Amino acid sequence: MTWLVWRQHRKQLLFGAAALLVLGAFFLATGMPMRDRFERSGLPGCLPQTIDSTVVANLYTENPGGGDAGANVDDATATITRCAQTADEFYDDYQYVFDVGLLLLVLPMLVGMFWGAPLVARELEHGTHRLVWAQGTSRLRWAATKIGLVSVGVLAITAIYASMLSWWITPVIQTSGQRFDFGIFDLHGIVVFGYTIFALALGVFAGAVTGRLLPAMAITVVGFLATRLVVMLAARPRYLPTETARADLLGPSPSFDNQQWNLLHGDWIRSRSSGGREGCAAGRPDDCVEILIIHPARHFWAFQAIETGVFIALSICLVIGTTYWIRRRIA
Repeated sequence: MTWLVWRQHRKQLLFGAAALLVLGAFFLATGMPMRDRFERSGLPGCLPQTIDSTVVANLYTENPGGGDAGANVDDATATITRCAQTADEFYDDYQYVFDVGLLLLVLPMLVGMFWGAPLVARELEHGTHRLVWAQGTSRLRWAATKIGLVSVGVLAITAIYASMLSWWITPVIQTSGQRFDFGIFDLHGIVVFGYTIFALALGVFAGAVTGRLLPAMAITVVGFLATRLVVMLAARPRYLPTETARADLLGPSPSFDNQQWNLLHGDWIRSRSSGGREGCAAGRPDDCVEILIIHPARHFWAFQAIETGVFIALSICLVIGTTYWIRRRIA
């Protein structure tokens, strides 16, 4: 069975390897200059301290008391703020990376279409499954071998792809603080494995139920997109409770009120108050704050683990459904 599965799917494996080479060349050609700029700007040295700070001062705004705004800022605050501004300039120059990344979001779906859907549907369409079963191979062994070996190959390719993508996109993510943003959260981390396995399992299930390749591919596309949207919009914001954060807008001196929440901190801001500046202008220090409802940055990996678990659980259900269908419903 192992040799048979290799013979049937070696073209897909070779195509996957070729796709990895193309993506690797693209990541290397565009990532090397980007990382060189990242290193020369000094961001690797100052970003850890800057990311840990919850607020930063905006040295570009005019001091309400007159003169240079930076004159009222201590050295540590100035260092953090200038690092944040350098990160902002870097992100402005390389934010196209996220636009390219949006195109990569469809790759797990393509795995489901071209690896998952044909796995069973093609055999049922051509009737070759009967030949294998007639030679003493049980339906369960046939399904387990095909799904298991192809899954191992897909996971290996996904691991290589995820490593290359992480190396390429990490500097831009670090300088944007947008790890939770829709599209960016979905692009890196361990959720990529969950999406890919789910797409593969969905394609296999659709192929087993329909017994035809094109309908199975169509069902895979619709089912994958619909599930991703429901999870992203309805489930993800509710994985963990939100927290309330308070940003002191007054800054390091009474005459300096242009401090703001540090977006590089990486929190998912669900809502924020808008009346803080009025308290500053009215001379009420206790009211010179901004109240934010957030998912803190420390929740990122918990969110990744929860979402990966959701898609792995769905994949297991689909594999069980596929096995049942092959054993009980296919003639």
